[in-house]
Amino acid sequence: MSAVNASVARRRGVTGQTTRRVLAALERPARTPDLVLELGLTHEDVWSALKHLHHVGWATRLQRGVYQISEAGRVALTTSGPDQAKPIRVNAKAPPVGTHWTPERTAWLERHYARLGPKRCGDLLGVHWQAVHAKATTLGLRFGEVDGYQLLTDLAALLQREYTTLYTRAKRAHVLTFPGTVATQERRSKAMVPDWWVDQIVEEIQPPAEDDVALSTLRATLGLSKTQMARRAGRDARLRTPPGHGSKGKQAQLYVSAAVAERITARYRQRRRTPSAPVVGRGGVLGAITAAGAHGTSERELYEALPCSRAAVRLYVRSLVRDGAIERCRPGTTLDPFVYRVAAHHGEAQPAQRTVVIPGRPKAGHVAQAAD
Repeated sequence: MSAVNASVARRRGVTGQTTRRVLAALERPARTPDLVLELGLTHEDVWSALKHLHHVGWATRLQRGVYQISEAGRVALTTSGPDQAKPIRVNAKAPPVGTHWTPERTAWLERHYARLGPKRCGDLLGVHWQAVHAKATTLGLRFGEVDGYQLLTDLAALLQREYTTLYTRAKRAHVLTFPGTVATQERRSKAMVPDWWVDQIVEEIQPPAEDDVALSTLRATLGLSKTQMARRAGRDARLRTPPGHGSKGKQAQLYVSAAVAERITARYRQRRRTPSAPVVGRGGVLGAITAAGAHGTSERELYEALPCSRAAVRLYVRSLVRDGAIERCRPGTTLDPFVYRVAAHHGEAQPAQRTVVIPGRPKAGHVAQAAD
């Protein structure tokens, strides 16, 4: 489950069918093999649902491999708050009989046109749908403009996003609904989403604040995996879209505030019982490359010299190359083929060939290796 869908699930309760079935089956303590046999699901689906339920606090682990639903899980299982998107049902009463646009028939059209549309209203009124559409246009009515919902086509035009991307995301979040009868649900152009989901998407496309830290940068600095960092960030992570990031789709990234980043770093180092070391960052990597001069330095040499993980070095080096602050030179070794130096040395002779050092072998056997 993605971060966006997880946020929706926290607000609306349990939305996924697999997650709901697993959570309902945890009324009594159970293990993964028992749930696989009882629910007829795969081991991977059950285990993924259990990890999510335990992470959000909806299931408690009684002992190793044994889980049971918690009180918060019972509340989430029965939650049907105001944020939950309910299907729009057609329960309109029969319109007044007649063939002319009397005040009563006009009032009925104003009340139901947005939900039913021209064809369904025409069937109920006994009038051709083109006449209904013309009357609705005169009254300023529009099919799909329902209170509490917004047409997905209007949202895509407003946010300048691909319609198919928003449609897929809304479908996965189980928030899509359609006006009219079941037969009109095939009209993708009239797909609607609730206002609260629109607010989430609008918040997501906002740029990050100046002191916000990207989770990818933080996990590279600490040397953590995506799963480990997601568990530490939890609900404090927010989706933001960096300015000018990506193509027309503009993919969002997870960010946390500077205070949350400091708290995660402090807890991680305290748990690892390692001394607090200064965060190197882009400035530290750029300073080390600048100090190397025209001779330059490689990623391996930066990793061995700086107190940060190799993933962090790679992240900062790629960022500096993309911004034009440093340049990449070819002379290196087979194991480390590129050397980096600041852009001020552009046009000068390339650095000398490096020699590879393989741990565990005598130094006398080291021979300069040609680059691939």
